[in-house]
Formats: sequence, structure tokens, C-alpha cells
Amino acid sequence: MTRPMKLQSVSWTSTGNSSDQTPQLPKFSSTVVETTASQVVNINRGGEEAATPPPGYSTVAQLIADAEQDETERAALQDARRWLVSEFYQDQAETVRTYRLKKGMSQTQLAKAIGSSQPHIAQIESGRRHLMIETCRRLAAALDLDMNTLDQALRHQESAAATRGAQ
Repeated sequence: MTRPMKLQSVSWTSTGNSSDQTPQLPKFSSTVVETTASQVVNINRGGEEAATPPPGYSTVAQLIADAEQDETERAALQDARRWLVSEFYQDQAETVRTYRLKKGMSQTQLAKAIGSSQPHIAQIESGRRHLMIETCRRLAAALDLDMNTLDQALRHQESAAATRGAQ
């Protein structure tokens, strides 16, 4: 079942009373996420998503988790991830991110496959995490890579991270 969506960012503030949380549009740019089921809000507090959205809202993570439950929507998300890598990463060196996206996996799905967490996968993909050999083995197995290919992907990520850090 496909749900029509209009994407928009929404921030919210509390007026002191925990039951009185009113959505506020950002001052400089606004985008609203609307679905046929409910409004969606991505709440970010210092790099971490808040656990509970205001009443009547869903988080982006909740929306994706719901979509992953439907076979048709899950397939559409996998196709979208494959499209992303073919359109935006085709001229870049292969990294864990590109291999993950080619498999149509989210960071959360890869984390589950290797017995880790989504933030850990994000750190690996950013080149900020040095991995233990057992994590490399699980990562290579989940992405259907040999260890040499995984090593090259990790080196490409480290190189890109060093370049970003030098800028």
C-alpha cells in the first residue's frame, strides 16, 4: 500500500507544560511531511532523535519502520536505496555505504544483520571508527564481500574522512 507524502521539516517547542507541545515551523525554511495517516516530524536534539513526538505526529524513523512492514513498500525503499547509489555515488570509490545501498539495506538493517546499532554503522560509514576483525567478518558476510574488498572500502572511507577533516 503506497501512501502519498508531501515532505516538510517541522520543529516543535514546549511551552513548559509537557502536554502542551505546539509544532512550530523553522524560521528560515520549512518543509512539512504529511501522509494520509498522520503528520510526520523528524525531531533532532543535539544529533539524537527524540523518543516521543508531539501528539498526532510520527517520526521519520517510525514512518520508515511502518513502510518496512509492508512487502510492497519495503521493496520500494530497497529500490530507492539502489537508485541513490547509482545516481549519486557512481563516480566515487566503493565504500561500505555504497555496498550497503546497492544491497538496498538501511543502516538499521545492516546493524541488525551484524549485531550492532545504527549509530555504529553511521560511524563506520563516516570513516570515524576502526573495526575489530570480528566486526569486519560480520560486515563482509552481511554485504556479500570478501575481506580484501571490505578493506578497500574501509580505506576509501578513511581517505574521504581525512579529506573532509582537512577542509
